[in-house]
Amino acid sequence: MNPIRIRTVVNSNILYLPQLKPLIGKWARITIEEEPVPPVRDEFWAEASRVPETEEELEAQKVIFRAWRCDPRFEPYWQVLDGFIETDLAHIRKWVAIESLLPIEDYDDDARRAQEECDMEDAQRRML
Repeated sequence: MNPIRIRTVVNSNILYLPQLKPLIGKWARITIEEEPVPPVRDEFWAEASRVPETEEELEAQKVIFRAWRCDPRFEPYWQVLDGFIETDLAHIRKWVAIESLLPIEDYDDDARRAQEECDMEDAQRRML
């Protein structure tokens, strides 16, 4: 039998793994390894926060986003990447204009990013 690889967040001491159902009643070796958090957060936000000013810059950025969309290291960001890939330059310019009207003296980008990451982790936990 081929090995079964399961990637999941362990959030309880009781695991529900329906992928193992065919092994019920059989001898099996189960190994659990902690995966280090991939250091992609800073790479993702550095590119995602860059605002393209021309169609060429936008297309170059979309090439990067499409590559990340196929990279399992960026899986937590796939939904966000889908939105970035579908965005056009007019939409970006609209949001830049809106943001220019907001007061940003004490705005904490890191806190926003941390909250967005928590929201994504929470959404993934709810999907399990």
